[in-house]
Amino acid sequence: MYRRTLLACLGAIAAPLPSFAAEPWPVKPVTLVVPSSAGGGTDAFARTLAQSLTEALKQTVIVDNRAGASGNLGAADH
Repeated sequence: MYRRTLLACLGAIAAPLPSFAAEPWPVKPVTLVVPSSAGGGTDAFARTLAQSLTEALKQTVIVDNRAGASGNLGAADH
């Protein structure tokens, strides 16, 4: 009985330790790629979303508009 209690206490103490060593995420600014031109409805929605994400993540979110080639430029892996 004593052994079980001791193990439970040690487990409860050790459980939160890895969270102190973790690096905050994200480390760099987040880039939100929008496959349409600036000034349209998709851009306005992306900027509203970026503002909400900035507040939630406490990290800068950048909107990158990549229009052209029917959205293929925005979908390309850069």
